[in-house]
Amino acid sequence: MDNYVQTMLSDDSESESESSDGSVEFMTSNVGVMYDYKGSHERMLDENMAQHYIDKRNKYFTPELLHHTLSVTDINTRDKKVDLTTFGLDLRRVIGFKLVRAVFELSDANQGGYIDIISNEIPYIACTKNSNGTHLIQRVPNPLSTLFMYYENKYIYREIYFTPMELSVIYLSCLSSGTTPCANAHLEFEVTVLNTNE
Repeated sequence: MDNYVQTMLSDDSESESESSDGSVEFMTSNVGVMYDYKGSHERMLDENMAQHYIDKRNKYFTPELLHHTLSVTDINTRDKKVDLTTFGLDLRRVIGFKLVRAVFELSDANQGGYIDIISNEIPYIACTKNSNGTHLIQRVPNPLSTLFMYYENKYIYREIYFTPMELSVIYLSCLSSGTTPCANAHLEFEVTVLNTNE
């Protein structure tokens, strides 16, 4: 059954000269047209509290946190500048940053050991703690004798948040055993943003 709205104007021939206002009456099968919301403590048509509906709506359609996935390519030098404003996202209230997956192109100098993904713009609380105190986003084990390596973060569901900050530019380095840059790297990050208009 289709929903429709039919507007009916009732004009009284006697009151036409007295008042130019006509009363409008909606004839519809859509109950939402006639619903007049009065507050969060009111009961809805299905007898649930209005606040219950508001909580569900906010949870699914206006969440407190937004999670964005950013794909960064061609990380082939130390401190490669990545302008995050080109992604078209509002990154003024970033509270989380983590690696999701990565693909590394390695040279003979990168064989064995590990690959460190470093960015000094990410707060130390969100980084992997190390004895050097570097802002280590992730340390990726590097098996021997491979030219390409795929990595997925197995701690992806671990949430570490920091004080909200604006993150418009980051400088990334992918270093093999702490010294030699990778031939190339393609990285995918998840950025968590506080969803508020304040």
